[in-house]
Amino acid sequence: MLYLGVDIGTQGAKAVVFDLKAKRVVARGAKQYGLLTGRPGLAEQDPKDWISGGRSAIQDAVSGLQDEERERICAIGVSGQQHGLVVLDENKEVVRPAKLWCDTESSREAEELG
Repeated sequence: MLYLGVDIGTQGAKAVVFDLKAKRVVARGAKQYGLLTGRPGLAEQDPKDWISGGRSAIQDAVSGLQDEERERICAIGVSGQQHGLVVLDENKEVVRPAKLWCDTESSREAEELG
């Protein structure tokens, strides 16, 4: 049995196919994406980059597998970055870039709140 692990992180998406019985990585893929910066403390990303990055990393990982290996993938685990704010409208569409955990633009306001 093979397992697919996917991490949608702050700097990019990674995917690995792992053979638990053989205790080895069978395949891997990755896609980097950047931060939107500019103002002091700004750290944002377009959530669409997470989706396209995840897809790309998974495709990279499984594209090198034989058909029989792909069929042996029995579980998928997904993790993602921490503490991001994605603002949606009434149609569940993204309104603006996501504020990330490492954004410090509002640090003064946070200090005022105590």
